Order: sequence, then structure tokens, then C-alpha cells
Amino acid sequence: MIIYPILYAAAYLASAGGHTILAGLELGIAAIYLFAESVKRSGSFCDLRGLFSLSFSGGEALAVMRLSYLSSEWSPVTWLSFFAAQMAFLTAWELTGIRMDGRNGFGIASPGQTENGGWNSGFGSGRRSAFGGDRGRSGGHGTGGADSARHAVAASAFAIAAVSFLSFLFEAFRLGYVPLFVRGVPHAYSEFHLMGVHYITVSCVLVPGLDMIYLKLRKDAGEQFSVRVRSVGSINRFHFLNGNMIGKRDLFFDRLAELALILSLAVPLLCVSRFQMMFGILIAVAVYVRMFDRIRPWMLPAALAVIAVLFAVLSVARSHDAAYLNQVFEMKNEHMPVFFSQPYIYIANNYENFDYMVRALAKHSMGAKSMMPLLTFTGIKFLKPELVEWPMYFVKEELTTTTILYDAYYDFGIPGVILFSALLGGAARWIAHRTEKCENPVMFLIYGQAAVYLLLAFFTTWFSLPVTWFYFGVTAAAAIAVGLRN
Repeated sequence: MIIYPILYAAAYLASAGGHTILAGLELGIAAIYLFAESVKRSGSFCDLRGLFSLSFSGGEALAVMRLSYLSSEWSPVTWLSFFAAQMAFLTAWELTGIRMDGRNGFGIASPGQTENGGWNSGFGSGRRSAFGGDRGRSGGHGTGGADSARHAVAASAFAIAAVSFLSFLFEAFRLGYVPLFVRGVPHAYSEFHLMGVHYITVSCVLVPGLDMIYLKLRKDAGEQFSVRVRSVGSINRFHFLNGNMIGKRDLFFDRLAELALILSLAVPLLCVSRFQMMFGILIAVAVYVRMFDRIRPWMLPAALAVIAVLFAVLSVARSHDAAYLNQVFEMKNEHMPVFFSQPYIYIANNYENFDYMVRALAKHSMGAKSMMPLLTFTGIKFLKPELVEWPMYFVKEELTTTTILYDAYYDFGIPGVILFSALLGGAARWIAHRTEKCENPVMFLIYGQAAVYLLLAFFTTWFSLPVTWFYFGVTAAAAIAVGLRN
């Protein structure tokens, strides 16, 4: 880890000397180095340690370039906070890995786990599949636990999607409008929520990830299906799909998973929520990368292209034109296309908000900010609203996103940043370890969520948001449902 401190010190000195582009390049090299080393050691592009390093330090690299008039020279405390966060995360990751498996803190292949981080269910290997059902040496397929678990995943995906869509319809009925069909109101979605109900509406983002899990289990089952059919001696109960014979029961669950996906994508489209749409797609991509052992080079660029197109379409649907956005962003280069300036500001300005908070903060909240989920779900915040009425510090009122560290510093300053980052690094390593050893496929959905939160570490205080823990709760319910059938 010696390279990161050296490059960080060089970036600090360059920024202090006014060489902001050079400082950004040095931090960018540091972020890429940490990511590349994580990928090299774990064999997975979805390594949680690498994602956090690339996102957080990479976002810092963009911010320090100061391409907008909203940017300013950071306080030394801000620089120290960002450095302490990265180092605490890396250290906790390493120490947790050593404690859990007695070796280094990087991903280690276990039985059923390929070296590149993909999942091998063990068909024909003589191993017991981690997803239930015994695989004999002849490649036979255990029709009990594995089939039940696979069907339970599809049923869970449909249940979440259906409840989410019904919740959306209820909100639309009570509020009297659908954001997609409102014109000339840039913030129509911001007002589209009913307290408590909207958590259920946005739970649709979990469905694409569950569908990816189902796709993997379905693929594994299909690989051995011909063996099972020969033992049946008749194909009257089966259909052909992509060259494989599948049963009518499996066809039903295939259609159920497809319907779940359609409903889950319809909700953010109707809400005109760019974030929810991208969030669901990113979880699905993370699950896919983690579970499938063959990732073709074109897949990740294709996913990014789809996200970019959806982002642009939904921006137009939200009545955000280029003139409005450029006015908000205050870019130094007035001719920079919105396609570049918008993602830049949505990353870089979060670090500016952190620095502004560091300079303006009058007193720390002593844990109240980070306890928001508990105060919300217990109803305490409604009984004692003063516990959550803390001022927010933003450079510009239209740009209200923050880094993942905002509340940690707000609570306890630099010690809070170190403690939070260490807990985050340890928890990330634990999730990676449990996913390697899992017997429940829904664990991959937890991994997918963690991957997205760390990939978007520059964006907001994920673990201070009640909705994050609501997602984990819904995922836990799905895991229990699948586990009971496995």
C-alpha cells in the first residue's frame, strides 16, 4: 500500500501549488493502481476492495481538478479525512481477511468458486452444489433442493416486483399524477412519494439482480437437463429452448421471472427516476459479473452504454435541458457537453460539499446522523424531531449529494471517518467471504448491493439512508424464502 500514500502526498502538494490537473492525474493513477491490484489478486472485476478504491479515490481525482467554478481549494482536514478513509478501509479489509481465512485479505477461490471470481455449481464434479441438491459423479441432477430454490428465486422476484408495482399505482392514485406524463416540471419525481409507501415502490431495484441469479441457476440446470430426460424415457412433458429440453414447470417460472423484470423496469421509467433505473441495472451487472465465470470484454462497455442512454432519455423526460444544467454546474469551460459535465458534477461536487461541511460545521452530531435508519424505523424521529434536525451544508442548493463519509465526519470528525471506513472495509471482506462459502444463492444479491454501494461511494451516505436497510430487509426475506425451499 506504499504507492498510494506516496501518490496522495504528491497530489496534495501539486494541488497546493495550483497544479490541479496534475494532482487529479496523480490521484487517478493511485485509484487505478489500487483497483488493478485488487483485480489481479482476486481475479474478479467485481472485487469489493477494488470497487471502493476506484470509486472513492477516482472520484476524488476528478474533484481535485476543479473544472467548475463551484470548486475551491480544500481544507487540510478534508485531505486528511479522505486519506484516512482509504487507508482505514484497506487495513480493515486485510485484517478481516487474515482473521477469516488465515491468509491475505483478497478473494480466495473455494470449492465451487472459480479463480476469476465466477461461480461453478459443481455439475459433474462429484461435489455437493452450494445451491442444494447432490450432483453425482455421472453428472446427475438432484431434482429436489436445487429446483425448489431456483423456483423460489423466480417467485421472490415476481412477488417483489408485483408489490412494488401495486405500491406505485397506489402512490399515483393518491397523488393524482404519474411523473412520466408531467411536462415542464423538472422535479416532479422529487414530490412523488408517500411516507413509508415509497420504500416499497422502489424495492423494484432488487428484481433485476434476482433475475440474474435465476438465470444462472437456470443455466446450470439446463446443462444437465439432457441427462435427466434420458432417464425419464419420454419427452411429452418437455419443450425445447435453445437446444435444451425444459419442463412446463420451468417454462412457467421462466415467464414469471420475465414478467418480474418488466414490472421492475416499468416503475422507475414511470417515476422518471434515473437513479432507480441505473441502480437496478448496476446490481444486476454486479451479480452477473460475480456469478458467471465467463465475462466477455464487450459486456461491461455495453452495460455502461445502456445506462448512459437511459440516463439521457430520463433526463429529457424530467425536463432538464442543457441550458438549465449548464447554469447549475457553472463549468469553467462553457462549451463542455452536458454529457460530460453532468456526470462530472454529480461526482466532483460531492467532495466539495464535504469540504464545505468541514469548514462550516459548528458542532458534531455525536452519532445522530448515522442513526437515522434506527430513528426512522422505530418512529423516534417523529416523537423527537430535534434528533434529526441538523443543518445540511451544500455548495449549491440544487446539488445535494454527498460522499459516503459525510455523516461519519458530521458525527465525530476524523475519528468517525476512520471508524466508519474500518467497519465498512471489514464488512465488505465478510460479505465477500460469505459469498464464497454461501449455500443460499440470494447471498449474491447482498454482494451485488454491496458492490453498487461501494462503486458509488462518491455519491451519498448509503448506510445512513433508511431505504438501504429496507433493501437489505427485503433481501433477507427473499433469502429466507429461498432457504426454506432449498
